[in-house]
Amino acid sequence: MQQERHFLENEQGVPAISYVHGERDGRPWAHKVEIIGPRPAETVAAKMRGWYVTVSEDFGAELTARGARLIRHAHVISCDLGAAAAWPPATAPEGFRFTPCDRAPEEVLPAWRNAFPPGHPDHSPRTDEEVLREELAPLLQGELIGPLLPAAHSPWT
Repeated sequence: MQQERHFLENEQGVPAISYVHGERDGRPWAHKVEIIGPRPAETVAAKMRGWYVTVSEDFGAELTARGARLIRHAHVISCDLGAAAAWPPATAPEGFRFTPCDRAPEEVLPAWRNAFPPGHPDHSPRTDEEVLREELAPLLQGELIGPLLPAAHSPWT
C-alpha cells in the first residue's frame, strides 16, 4: 500500500521536500522525507517547528545547524529472522545467562522504565498503563513485531 506523500513549499511556493505524514508521541511527524527542491533545510526549519522529522544524516546536520535538536541517531540493520533458527546456539557473555521471558508485562515494566529514563532518546512520557497496553503486552504476546525468538522463550542449551 502506497502512503500518501505531502509537499512542503519554500517561501517562493516551490516544493522543497515531500514526506509521509504521521504522528509520534502526540506530535506531527514527517518521515520518508525526500528533498525535491531548493532550500529544503531553511524551509523545514521555518515551517515545521515542533515536528519530528526523520531525515538522512547529512540533511539532519543541516537542520541542526539551523537550530533543530537531534533526538536520536539510528542505523537501519536487518536480519533474516526466518534463517535465525539455523544459526548455532548463542552463548551469553561471561557472568550472564539467557533465560526465558516468563514474566508478566507488569513485572517487566520497572526494568523497561529504568532502561529508558528521562533524557534517553527512546524515553516515552506515556503512563504505565499506556506503556503496558501499547508496547509491553503486545511485544511479549508476539503481536507488536512478531513472535519472540527462541532465546526469549527458553534458555539456550
